[in-house]
Amino acid sequence: MALALTAFAGVIMVGAMSDRQPHRGGAGGKRRSGALLGEPEVERSITIGKTADELHRFWQDQGTLPRIMAGFATVRVSGDGRMHWKVEGPLGRVYEWESETVDDRPGGGVGWRSLPGASIPNEGSVRFRPAPADCGSVATLLLRFDPPGNALGEAAVELLGTKPLDLIVDGVLRRFKSLVETGEIPTTERQPAARADTR
Repeated sequence: MALALTAFAGVIMVGAMSDRQPHRGGAGGKRRSGALLGEPEVERSITIGKTADELHRFWQDQGTLPRIMAGFATVRVSGDGRMHWKVEGPLGRVYEWESETVDDRPGGGVGWRSLPGASIPNEGSVRFRPAPADCGSVATLLLRFDPPGNALGEAAVELLGTKPLDLIVDGVLRRFKSLVETGEIPTTERQPAARADTR
């Protein structure tokens, strides 16, 4: 949990960037050009031993997001497609925002974005597709943030690259995979990082 909190604190510190380079710190992570200049964006994939329809149902269960996002955010899901997020950032600062579901395709995926006025504007999506050789499904998670920018944030970009956001996305995918396949989430994660599907 401490590692994930530190990771998200790094994301919050990340400021506006003008030079965007592909992430080279580990297989499966990548930085893509966002809709706004300077948005940190990471997309990762993992193979899970369930059908795409099953993964969609698991993801949409109101108890899932609070569990798989635990460690860096407290999420409260309402029944109208909205979610309340709360994150404890560096120096005791608390960030809170509301998000709404903007895309929901059974067996296909779910997309969401923060509402106007969010302390950390962001958006994300999860997509599900059949894995090759009938080996379950591939879940692809995309997160994009537009964090507050300042000189400290720019220095953090040079020091950390996309690693903090990579850690967040990897952790969410690992927890989701474990929850779907075993019904529980290990308290100590020892699995290898989620990687982009190459099959």
